Amino acid sequence: MMEDITVDPLTEFFDTIRSLVTKRKYVKKLDLFFKYIGVKDLTLKARAATFSNQARDNIWATQVINQYLRFKKESEKKEIEQIR
Repeated sequence: MMEDITVDPLTEFFDTIRSLVTKRKYVKKLDLFFKYIGVKDLTLKARAATFSNQARDNIWATQVINQYLRFKKESEKKEIEQIR
């Protein structure tokens, strides 16, 4: 019988990124995303695990990601309009 191996989603994600600067930027961006969608665990690692568990519901995951992307796009539009 094989043991069920649990992989930490945050470690799995960051293992693919070599640059420390990029990792730091992604930490900030992930933190903003998790706050936006209401994942409020204490650590980024815990928030990533919570999101990963909730994202097993593909419809929910697709909806919150698309909603966040629309929010970011709208925010960027407003910033550009303010510059003009």
